[in-house]
Amino acid sequence: DYFDFEEFISVSKKNLPINNLVGLFLQSGRSKFGEKNILLRQSFTLLELEILKYLALNLGQQISISKIF
Repeated sequence: DYFDFEEFISVSKKNLPINNLVGLFLQSGRSKFGEKNILLRQSFTLLELEILKYLALNLGQQISISKIF
């Protein structure tokens, strides 16, 4: 559900020193990207987003198609 610090840096449009980015990350919390990403919400249904979230959480694991459904 939440993004880590590296992902926060990748979506941050500010070119700041790492110390400042750590402060911003701690101030705004880990959910900043998810709250502001309107494009994903406009492009996918809630069910599709849940499926994408599940797949992202299980990247690198071997799962069968039947486990997804």
